[in-house]
Amino acid sequence: MLRGNFGSAFIHGGKGFLPWVEVFRGKAPDAVQTEADLVEHPEVVVTVAEPTQRPTWPKSMPDQVTAVRNLLVIGPQSTDALSAQFKRKPTKSVTQVLAALEVLGQAHQEDGRWQLV
Repeated sequence: MLRGNFGSAFIHGGKGFLPWVEVFRGKAPDAVQTEADLVEHPEVVVTVAEPTQRPTWPKSMPDQVTAVRNLLVIGPQSTDALSAQFKRKPTKSVTQVLAALEVLGQAHQEDGRWQLV
């Protein structure tokens, strides 16, 4: 998460910022930024989640369906790969959700991998 008030620094403050903004707005397509004032922002907080933390399997069926659909949006995945995204690897429950999505015409299996229709 990033927090801070950057707006005034980029638009009004220091040399070099406004021409750079204009390049992105298309108003100065040949402009090149040659210098910039780097300002430290001690109020900026960056939080990074640990990649080893997996979410728990949702308890309600609507939340389970949403969780599986959100993973399938990324791309085709096997049942085991989908199950591995959650703590305790709920393969049986993931299989049930995939079967329900298939019956509803929202997902299908091809070459052992599930994908959204």
